[in-house]
Amino acid sequence: MVDSHQGWITMHSTEMKNKVALIGGSFDPVHLGHLMLFHSAWKYIEIEELVVIPALLSNFKQDRKPVSFEERAEMLEQAFLDYRDL
Repeated sequence: MVDSHQGWITMHSTEMKNKVALIGGSFDPVHLGHLMLFHSAWKYIEIEELVVIPALLSNFKQDRKPVSFEERAEMLEQAFLDYRDL
């Protein structure tokens, strides 16, 4: 199941336990490397909840204006559409 609340994207199973992964980044843009990381964390670490935290700014991309926080949160929501059944 995927939830979005105030810019936080959360994936969780129906049986919650205590294995939670927090993954932060600028996600500007969301790309295949991010999706592979999320998928691997979910599949191989056997976490119960994945919390994705978009950073307001990136230290690695100071030479350009970032896409708005709201647009990046929307990109993340769209990227997780294939994971709605988890």
